[in-house]
Amino acid sequence: MKVTAVRIHNVLGIEDLEFRAGKYVEFTGKNASGKSSALTAIKAVVKGGHDATLLRNGAKKGEIVIVLDDGMEIVKKIRPLSSDVEVRRDGKAAKAPMEMIRAL
Repeated sequence: MKVTAVRIHNVLGIEDLEFRAGKYVEFTGKNASGKSSALTAIKAVVKGGHDATLLRNGAKKGEIVIVLDDGMEIVKKIRPLSSDVEVRRDGKAAKAPMEMIRAL
């Protein structure tokens, strides 16, 4: 299974970022341009748990979406007091999302 797309909204220094993943993905740019923020956001999805410090300053909700080549979408929503992770395939939510993520 491979990642085909990533969307990040209101996480750390990133207001909106969306990219398609190819065989390789390279993050380049000046200091403080969001490279580490993007990698930290992706790691937060896989790690699970809640970390309100991931929310962009002033945002009430943040979201990270990872799309896999089999159509699976992994969505992490972050709010000041809670975070949710959902795994969807064909529009249906999985019952044990973190177990599915760990199995990948």
